[in-house]
Amino acid sequence: MAKAYKVEIYIVDSEEDIQDLDQLKTELKKFGSRLWVDLQIAKIAESDKFEWDENLRINQRDADIEDYKAYFKE
Repeated sequence: MAKAYKVEIYIVDSEEDIQDLDQLKTELKKFGSRLWVDLQIAKIAESDKFEWDENLRINQRDADIEDYKAYFKE
């Protein structure tokens, strides 16, 4: 039987590889096609730019969702 999943993820582009939101959507859809799943993107939010630092909480293995949410204005 089929099943649908709703996933909220945070992606950090520390190397500035993603040029714009359209490119991000394209890359996510390519990822979905490699898994043989239909991927629909409902919305994408973008943080302000910030300096990358190896000591940032979001660069730590034990970072949690709240650490990522801190980069987005509520």
